Amino acid sequence: IYYSDVDKITKEMGQIETTEDQLKTGKPTLSEQEKLLTQIHAYLGGGDYSLAGFGLTLSKPVHNQWLIGAGVHYIAQLNTRPFIRQQDIALTADVKWCYGQSANKRRMGYLSLAVGYYFQLNKDFYYAPINGDATTRNTFYLNPSIGFRWDIFKWAGFMVDFGYQYTTATYFNQSNDERLFNRNFNNIAIRGTLIF
Repeated sequence: IYYSDVDKITKEMGQIETTEDQLKTGKPTLSEQEKLLTQIHAYLGGGDYSLAGFGLTLSKPVHNQWLIGAGVHYIAQLNTRPFIRQQDIALTADVKWCYGQSANKRRMGYLSLAVGYYFQLNKDFYYAPINGDATTRNTFYLNPSIGFRWDIFKWAGFMVDFGYQYTTATYFNQSNDERLFNRNFNNIAIRGTLIF
């Protein structure tokens, strides 16, 4: 073996090690990052009433497969049933489980569950059977969904999901605090999300 051959082998080994180091130190994908991820949502749906809305969720990636966080969502009723211009703010705990991740970790399906409390911005309304005003309390919000995520860039991606929204509330006579009735609302919604 000549010294020139040894030199050549040494240089080639050095190049391989450099390439491996570059790969290791390359910027991680969104799934691999450990920072808080921001999700900005837009909703459109219907069922017991037509709805539209938007929201914000902050999530922490866990083991490249989970997103665990909390969110705030504004949901507005688009028609006049059951009450005129109902507007809700939901505060939720949010969990997403990713599956079927592609080899480059940029495309995947996911199952999502958001659960929490909501309150109505216009919770007081005129209720004809009592000829007076009623108000809402004891609210609950549930939103399971299934979706697809595509991390278009290493720093940002897009998500779309289709889900079921269940809300419930208790209604009271505003003047004497008498409990009037419970009401459950069932809707479906499609949601687009920018994640970064």
